This record gives sequence, C-alpha cells and structure tokens, in this order.
Amino acid sequence: MSRPVQVNGLDDSPVVVVSTGAGFVNSVQIANPSAALAYIQFFDVAYETAVTLGTTVPTFWVAASTLDVDTWYLLGLGFSRGLKVAATTTPTGSSAPSAAVNVMLTIDP
Repeated sequence: MSRPVQVNGLDDSPVVVVSTGAGFVNSVQIANPSAALAYIQFFDVAYETAVTLGTTVPTFWVAASTLDVDTWYLLGLGFSRGLKVAATTTPTGSSAPSAAVNVMLTIDP
C-alpha cells in the first residue's frame, strides 16, 4: 500500500531521510516557488551521512519547473538501502535553490 510522505522546505541542508529501508517511489509532486529551476536528487543510501552533495552521485533526479507544481509518475523507482532527498540548483550539484521547494512523494515500503 502506497503512503504519502511530505517534505516541506526542502533545500540542500540537510539531506532528508524519506525511508530507512527498501521500497519504491511511485510519484513525486514538487512545488517550486522560485523563478529558477530546482532539482530534486534521490539517493539510495543507508544513512544520511553517506551523502555529500556535489560528490555523491544521485541515483535519480528530477527537475522542478519555475513558479509551478510538477507531478512525476515514476511507477516503481526502486531503492534497496534507504531513500534520501535534497533540492539543489543543478542535477548533481550542492547549492541550494533560491527558495526551498515542497515535495510530496508516494512510496511503497
């Protein structure tokens, strides 16, 4: 059964723990209040400290349109160790977006 997970005020610090075990991301909805693109990076890692933004390569990333709400249907993006997310200004970067984004995920544990 899918469960919603809301992450408000997502930016580059800290990387947010969404799940501590294996599972799947089925959908992602991103509200980006900024006039610049924001990117949500997904990391399949066991612990938050295992992620160094700009160095650790994300498992997957999505772009959030400017001043808009985007919905992505990923239909089973798997993670085996745990799921962490962060918002940045580039797909694999370390800088925070000019405004924090809000993210709603549906995941299957």
